Amino acid sequence: MRIPDPMVRSGYFWPVGKEDKMASGTLTISDGGKVSLEILGSFSGPTETIEDFHDETMMIGRVVGQIEKEGPVTLEHCHYQKRSFAFGGVTKSQVKAGWAVLGHSFAREEVITFDSYHIAIEGLAEWLRLSGTTLEVDENPHSFTLRYQRPTPITLYYGDDFSISIGFGYTMPSMTNIEEVSIRQEPWLKIATNELREPVFFRRVAAQVRELLCFALDSTVSVSEAWASNSSITEDTGGEESHAVRMDLYYGSMNHLLDPPRIDHFRILFRYPDISADTQAIFSRWFELYTVVSPALNLYFSARAGAHKCKRQAEAVQAA
Repeated sequence: MRIPDPMVRSGYFWPVGKEDKMASGTLTISDGGKVSLEILGSFSGPTETIEDFHDETMMIGRVVGQIEKEGPVTLEHCHYQKRSFAFGGVTKSQVKAGWAVLGHSFAREEVITFDSYHIAIEGLAEWLRLSGTTLEVDENPHSFTLRYQRPTPITLYYGDDFSISIGFGYTMPSMTNIEEVSIRQEPWLKIATNELREPVFFRRVAAQVRELLCFALDSTVSVSEAWASNSSITEDTGGEESHAVRMDLYYGSMNHLLDPPRIDHFRILFRYPDISADTQAIFSRWFELYTVVSPALNLYFSARAGAHKCKRQAEAVQAA
């Protein structure tokens, strides 16, 4: 994942189901989707005994907590990366997590599932070439009107198991700044399923769609934002209405490059308007092709676009 500015949040954390092991700490999510947690002492306490040190293993599992701004959080596949024993003093431990869910704390035996999954991908706006903004110039060249109409969501693929569509978000201009007016449109992909599915399903589909976008743009692009919801996990919005809780997701990606891509319009192989009349057939064929010849596709991306070099590989080259 592309995270240009690290997210740093203070809060309280504990192994799921063990509230008595609560520890204060700092959660950090950095570029590449790396999730790390620094806590005072360990989950045996800030000044654990030697018996606690020997009884606690390096593998932790699921960790939940409360952080500033986002509130509840779930950290999956956690283990100690660094654990010190201070012999009665206070020390810090480093915990590494496989991925993070911000916005909800899952119970110990609760399986994490979603039925709606959203991702923002670098280069998606360039590929779509769709804008809801129009500029009308009056007869007087010093007078014009800026208008925005959010585009209608687009369905790219609809199958028995899931569907893929494109939605549009936007930022409104400030009503107090009379010197500058700006409207920014942000497209995102939505993967929806008819039944609850585990995150690995959505990540696999999202990765294949991202690969197709890499192929179309002839450039390596990364996921810049991901969030999901479960229709059975809701929150009140006032009155008798409720809506599904938005859960922001952060996870490491295998194909993350150090530098953001530079989309060259002359190298783009095809855009959405070029396939808009036949997206169902094209995406169906792509999913079928990906399953059969994925090794050949990986070789193509590596040789043709210089793609799929993970961040750790790039850092190793720089260090050498």
